[in-house]
Amino acid sequence: MPPELPAELLDKIFFHLWASTDFTSLNACTEVSAFFCELAEPHLYHHFTLSDSHPYDESPIRVTADSIRTGHSPSQVLRLLSDKPYIVSSGYVRSLMLLIGKITDQTRHWEEETSRLLPLLTNLESVRVMRRGVGTLSWTCLGRDFRRAFDNVMRLSSIREVVLRHVRMPLEVLHKSSTLKRLRLSACKVNCCLEGQKVKHRACLSWLSVRTQNLSSFASWLDSPAGPDVSQLQYLRVDMETVADYEHASYILSLCSTSLETLALSPGGEGKLACFSHQVVPGGTDDVVQLVNLLYCIGKDRVNVVAPQPHHLMYHLRQHPFSATRSSPVSSNSVSTTTFFSLPCLSSLKNLAFYVGFWACGTTMYSAPFEFVRRVLEEIQALPPLQTTHRLVRRSQIALKSLTLEFVLAMDLSLLPVISWLPLTTALSALSDAMPSLKVVVIKIIAVVDPDQEHPTTIEDMTKTVKVLKADVHLVQLVTAGLVHIVGHISNRRRL
Repeated sequence: MPPELPAELLDKIFFHLWASTDFTSLNACTEVSAFFCELAEPHLYHHFTLSDSHPYDESPIRVTADSIRTGHSPSQVLRLLSDKPYIVSSGYVRSLMLLIGKITDQTRHWEEETSRLLPLLTNLESVRVMRRGVGTLSWTCLGRDFRRAFDNVMRLSSIREVVLRHVRMPLEVLHKSSTLKRLRLSACKVNCCLEGQKVKHRACLSWLSVRTQNLSSFASWLDSPAGPDVSQLQYLRVDMETVADYEHASYILSLCSTSLETLALSPGGEGKLACFSHQVVPGGTDDVVQLVNLLYCIGKDRVNVVAPQPHHLMYHLRQHPFSATRSSPVSSNSVSTTTFFSLPCLSSLKNLAFYVGFWACGTTMYSAPFEFVRRVLEEIQALPPLQTTHRLVRRSQIALKSLTLEFVLAMDLSLLPVISWLPLTTALSALSDAMPSLKVVVIKIIAVVDPDQEHPTTIEDMTKTVKVLKADVHLVQLVTAGLVHIVGHISNRRRL
């Protein structure tokens, strides 16, 4: 009997099951008929997570939502590929995650088995390497055979995406790929030896997220002949923790000034404050976390004033944080040209996002990023700097369409209503007046909760808070006008 539904429609249904992590239904579909199995298995075996937590496990694989998160042993996957060799020959496996914990004898066995498995996966498009547990994984501590096998994966013509999280890795590892399009570094420590490094074909990135502690090394890599080309970059997220980081970020932005459509900025504090279970005390050792936030006092009459500030980053940043002037050599005779950059040079920019944090300082003070946001928004409204050139340069303001403000909280939701939102609404009103192209501003309130705490924040708590904020004396006008949309989200601390 011919199938009642065409293969194209069934394929879309199976993709939807995979995308919604409904692996129970997807597994069941493979058992309906040979026809269903042929269409469903490419989705079922699209991704594998390899974890070194149980490296000797050789039990049969059953893909589930949990196994995608926690992983299988490479021995299990090798057994599956031996039983079903068409998974290899047909190139079903397109995505791979490697979860590696503390280096032990178990890890060495996992490395050996993974080194046997990797050469079989010749159609990989996405590879993720993540540290399992606490700490940073040192790439050079892994075995030579494993690193050689990974290098060969990077040489695959199918590779499009690499994600590294909590890994200390030489950037030279990424030189092997000339087809890479998306690169994400999260909580990574990267280094790069540029001397004598040459590549035949540079990768051309369209998507980049850089959350690394040494942005200078990454910027130097991009500036080298071996680093990837970012002149066609469309999305960039960058974390900054020092004044020098803003200089490096400005340089990276200058390399993609005509192509970048979405820019996400984080002063780096939101990830750190999410790890705190205690309050930040002004003047204490935790002031290192206060990267761009200013301290505000909550008075008895709820009038918020700026408190005396500790010595921190905001007092060293320019009024326009990303404006920079630099000289760069243009020929071997040491003649140089002066170039200028500021955010208005991003001629294709349509979407701007901030990932910033709030946190409480006792019950009388709070820390907020309003001044940092104001400075960036003020910079983006200006005309781009006029370049020193013999040609007449036409300067025009960028046409921003959307702005997202993602506020990560390390404070009780009950404190939000006593925060004065006037500094933010003033900056947003000025931006809206100066930039008619702006259609929407999304304020996303994220409460980071510990599931083990006695009374964690609930969805009902967040819903009530969002309702109160929408009626805030300063926010209500922009909300009513349809410009500002306020949403809430609860995030599990363990998943950050």
